[in-house]
Amino acid sequence: MRRVAAFHKLLGIIMVLPLAFMALTGTAMLLTRTVHGLVSPMPIRMPSETATHTLDEQMAAARAAGGAGAKITAYVSPSDARSLAAFTIARADAEPITMLVDPSTLATGRYDDRDTAFYEWMHHIHETLLAGDSGKSIVGIFGVGMLLLVMAGAPAWFKPKAWRREPFTFKRGWLRVHGAVGAWALAIVVLLPLTGAIMSFPVLGAQLRAVGAAPVAPGCRVRAGAKTQAGSLDEAVAAATAAAPGQRVTSVRMGRGPMRVSLLPDGAPIGGPLTFVTIGPGGSVTCVSDPRTAGIGPFVNAWIRPLHAGKGLTYAWTLVTLAGGLAVLVFTVTGTAMRFRRAPRRA
Repeated sequence: MRRVAAFHKLLGIIMVLPLAFMALTGTAMLLTRTVHGLVSPMPIRMPSETATHTLDEQMAAARAAGGAGAKITAYVSPSDARSLAAFTIARADAEPITMLVDPSTLATGRYDDRDTAFYEWMHHIHETLLAGDSGKSIVGIFGVGMLLLVMAGAPAWFKPKAWRREPFTFKRGWLRVHGAVGAWALAIVVLLPLTGAIMSFPVLGAQLRAVGAAPVAPGCRVRAGAKTQAGSLDEAVAAATAAAPGQRVTSVRMGRGPMRVSLLPDGAPIGGPLTFVTIGPGGSVTCVSDPRTAGIGPFVNAWIRPLHAGKGLTYAWTLVTLAGGLAVLVFTVTGTAMRFRRAPRRA
């Protein structure tokens, strides 16, 4: 046990700065998304008795508002009766923009979300350290290091005779706080680095998806460089909902490659695992990829990112994920304080 404790201390010294950095960036992302959604939500419209225009008419209005050379590359459906439809517009000599469309009146307006830019920047730092695939691998190593820290620290804290109450008790002293936080947050501080490591190393994700996976349908094998088949957005959405009953459309990707429709089960929160339906020529369905029916490996893999990001469940899970990030920060502070504390004087 002494060797395990020594290993825990040594690894903690090595990992203190990386863990603090990952916890700070992850917590900043989660707070940015949560607070922005509460204080600055997407614009809404008043419920109207006017009949809703077709998706093709809404897309035409967005394209017209985008100006000359505007090309629709994505559609995001309204989340409820008061939300607006959103279209991503690509322009030849400018950055892509998001155009909001009122489904009842076809009124348009540009959506300028500055907080999204900050979130994306923090996401790139957290996921890749702004160093591409090499940085992503380093982040994965950080995750493995944290898992080793937890594995080495938990046995020393959960003593056989007093594990039921003593480890969960907060008492005075850095060691007590360090251990009690670890006891209460053990599950989440294991889940966060584990899911992060799986996302950082593509080979792990591929191995996980292969566990019990159903055979891939021929239509789901899309050739690289395949051109998008021009077609009706209404027909594509109708075909997708017919192919995936009991699910609602969340978005449609257009532009490069075949048109792909994303769906969520009715009543499921935004951010959970998606079903993808690929639309071929003439609005025909060529592929339905549903993680709930693809096998145990694809199903578990589909939940890796939502669980890591605090999505796909209720706000309670978002708060649990936030607590996990804060717990890691507490570990770095209390662990450092224990390292530099003064030894008691001998009489």
